[in-house]
Amino acid sequence: MGRRAPYGAQYRQAVPGITRKRRGRQVLLSLIRLGYEKSIIINSSFIGKAVFFWRNGRIAKNTGAPLSLPTAYFAEGNAQEKCSVTRGESSSQRLAFCEDAVFWDTPTRKGTQRRILISCDNNRLNWNTVMGPLKDPNGRGALWIHDPNSKKAPQKIEFVNYPSETDFHPLGISVLPGATPSASSQVIVVNHGRHNTTIEEFSLSQVSPYRATHIRTLSHPEFISPNAVSWSSSTSFYVTQDRRFTRRLPGIVGKVLPMLETLLLPGLSRVNHVTFPTDSSALDVKTVISWFSFPNGISISPNGNKVAIASSSASIVRFYNRSIEDNTLIFDTEVEMPFSPDNIDFEKNGKLTVAGHPDFLQLIKVSKRKAKGAPSWVVSLSPRTASLSKTEDDAAPRPASLRASPSDRYEVRTLYQGTKFGTSTTGLWDEGSQTLFVVGLYEDGLLVCKA
Repeated sequence: MGRRAPYGAQYRQAVPGITRKRRGRQVLLSLIRLGYEKSIIINSSFIGKAVFFWRNGRIAKNTGAPLSLPTAYFAEGNAQEKCSVTRGESSSQRLAFCEDAVFWDTPTRKGTQRRILISCDNNRLNWNTVMGPLKDPNGRGALWIHDPNSKKAPQKIEFVNYPSETDFHPLGISVLPGATPSASSQVIVVNHGRHNTTIEEFSLSQVSPYRATHIRTLSHPEFISPNAVSWSSSTSFYVTQDRRFTRRLPGIVGKVLPMLETLLLPGLSRVNHVTFPTDSSALDVKTVISWFSFPNGISISPNGNKVAIASSSASIVRFYNRSIEDNTLIFDTEVEMPFSPDNIDFEKNGKLTVAGHPDFLQLIKVSKRKAKGAPSWVVSLSPRTASLSKTEDDAAPRPASLRASPSDRYEVRTLYQGTKFGTSTTGLWDEGSQTLFVVGLYEDGLLVCKA
């Protein structure tokens, strides 16, 4: 029997001349009809798992036995001795339920200073437009800053000129450092507010790094489900749209369609490139990748020639060649992941750090308060050389090769895996200090593992 055609392929094959808009309407109607007819899968654990594994046969094949991860494994030493959780300091909030983290490298007179910016939302169990629920949007999230070279705990960033009554539920974050020690850095953050999702721009100064001045709110009809962002210039950035259908849709449609889009892998989402002139509020939004399944994390390589994008539902990371002149993306290769990848980060040496969820169904249970935790997994992708074999990662308790086929182009190496610090969304590897930083979607604190 041949390979199953992608969902919606029958429309393209049967009617070659069909327009994309009409095709989209037909897929939408089919999904709605299927959602009403088969809505039992939303409430049935057994059938839900069956559909989950059916749509991703590779994961089902590579996980014949129940998933068994260690309490904590760190590639560079004994996790019990090398890893610890750093707590944040704030009178009103705690550093918890964090979605994204990025290095903030700023020039100094003596070289470069490295800090970490973190986006967190203590109210995630009440307001999560990606996984649900949408119960109470009143609790506010926050941005935090951590200085790895200081003994101080991470500090909450104070907002300046950001209205106190405005929602702030942050997801993806990206920072563009200033070119000189006195220049301010630009920060953009995805904000899933109660009425719609926007992208907020802030200015951050080295002189007062714990205060961020709000510059503008970016809004556009194309911002249906922004997840991750990555600066491409001082006036432009890439943004992933993780869903075509969101939980904001009314009634049962908002409960059924997002789940079906994830389970059936129809590839209805996209990646946009956004340009905003500094002297105008008008946005130029272009689609650079169409028909993408659950695009999540995105990162641009240090030289700007490559863009990596994670597909959470397909358990892959795709690499694209980028035109610096017009920001178009051309597919290069993809690498299978042993988990559902979330956020990704290019290191200065060209390696890519990927964090994600090895048990996505368990993560869903956590979001519904039906489980206390879900495991974590963080890997590093290195461009392969002739000296590297395809049986790498053998040192890990559960090697990546058990759940993902080796890549001809990239070596996959586990940096961290375990259940003690769970729900990993972002991993940052500092090559200079040999330190790994990890945040978790439903976890307290910042995990720091130092070799």
